[in-house]
Amino acid sequence: RNADEAMRLFSDVAPDVVVTDIVLPGSDGIALLRTIHSQSPETQVVVITGEPTVDSAAEAVRQGAFDYLAKPITRDAIQKAVASAVRTKQLADDRQRLEEENARYRSYLEQEVEQRDRALRESEERHRAVVENADEAIVVAQEGILRFANPATSKLTRYPLATLLGGSFFSLIFPDDRAMVAAQYEQRMKGGDAQPVYQFRIVRSDGAIRWAEIRAMRFAWDGRPATLGFLRDVTVEHEARQRDEAR
Repeated sequence: RNADEAMRLFSDVAPDVVVTDIVLPGSDGIALLRTIHSQSPETQVVVITGEPTVDSAAEAVRQGAFDYLAKPITRDAIQKAVASAVRTKQLADDRQRLEEENARYRSYLEQEVEQRDRALRESEERHRAVVENADEAIVVAQEGILRFANPATSKLTRYPLATLLGGSFFSLIFPDDRAMVAAQYEQRMKGGDAQPVYQFRIVRSDGAIRWAEIRAMRFAWDGRPATLGFLRDVTVEHEARQRDEAR
């Protein structure tokens, strides 16, 4: 009977489509349209008027009316307008549901990415701690250049890490052993039958010559082939073996 009753019904029923006369006791259909859309923007409102004018039609459209019908109105016209409004509301509901599902999915993906990033950071930190505190020297050689070395490498060679990184791996090797080590390196980089473990001499920064044993493997570093080597000082073992052989 009036706008107040209409809003009470609207709150109770939450209809998809509202059909209202533009003239209502105590208010009008345009004000009702604004109130409805302030609470439920996707509700479709069909406005009916007995005195159609360009201004009233334009105002209804500006306020978001789905359709504007002038009296007298046939049953068929009402049915078509309401059916069309229902389809529009269903499409709006589907769009909103998809947006909500997409928002939930984005939130899920963001959480997954955050969890994986956190797990990756934690894993990297654990591996970094292991590498940095390892007793073995750990080096990455790419095209013969040292791309990575851990603190134990500095202890083994007596060179600071800043000097080692970016320098030639072969410059650390005793001259008489360089050809053999280079051949092993080339075989490994080609995927050939290189020895997994072998020994050679290195020259420390103080000029001392030490025997080192290396376990090496081929892997990718920054997307390009490289070798990962684990070295340990075996000078004491080597000299003991030589003494035993001399006896």
